[in-house]
Amino acid sequence: MLSGATAARLHGVTSADPRDRVHALVPAPQRSRSSGFAEVRRTLIPDIGAITKGPLRLSSPARAVVDAARVARGADTRSAILIEAVQRRITTVDDLHQWVLRLRPRDAAPLHGPLADAASGAWSVPESELLDLVATSSVLPAPWANPTLTGPAGARLTTPDAWFDDVAFAVMVHSRRHHSEADQWDDTVERDADLVAAGVIVAAVTPRRLRQQPEAVLLRLEQTYLVARGRARPEVRATPRHRLRESAGLRGAS
Repeated sequence: MLSGATAARLHGVTSADPRDRVHALVPAPQRSRSSGFAEVRRTLIPDIGAITKGPLRLSSPARAVVDAARVARGADTRSAILIEAVQRRITTVDDLHQWVLRLRPRDAAPLHGPLADAASGAWSVPESELLDLVATSSVLPAPWANPTLTGPAGARLTTPDAWFDDVAFAVMVHSRRHHSEADQWDDTVERDADLVAAGVIVAAVTPRRLRQQPEAVLLRLEQTYLVARGRARPEVRATPRHRLRESAGLRGAS
């Protein structure tokens, strides 16, 4: 059956890159081999979730995603694959975790962090980096990732990337790659206006600034939070979608 990045792409995970190769699994006692554009790997682990799409037999979504992330180049790419698979509901964190547990410890270790990123509720790698940065602060409380917000009149508001509920403070990661395409960029930025109109204090950050100047970003967020704490909280209701990765119990596994 097709596996790894090949199967993950067919399941809909665009971050998985087979790199012009076809990845497949064969049951033991057949052997692993590589020839031309094909890479065949022997497996002793049955996959009861394998599915058939037309003439193709694919490994289960969770197995395909874990196998694709396992051989991906770099932690960011591994995180992107797992986050996309969870956020697009191609698979679940629990199913991914089960397949990670079936790996040898040395193969599983590089996936513990990316799996925690997916469990955090982040919708992209930059959002995960934002949550990691906030977790280092002695000023900021633990935020909610991507909660559902409603305004005073009950209208649905834009979903923030990170939300500090005690003071109604929203942080938005503005990334062309992860939030919009071409002419939708202006709409992405302008959507923050409904939060401001509802009385929410909004801080916008970019992926480049998060990576190049994390200390400056964190200081600005801490200062903004303290300002928000000094004023009356607006009547905005937040429903948490996910709490931070500590609740998932995954970071410690690495």
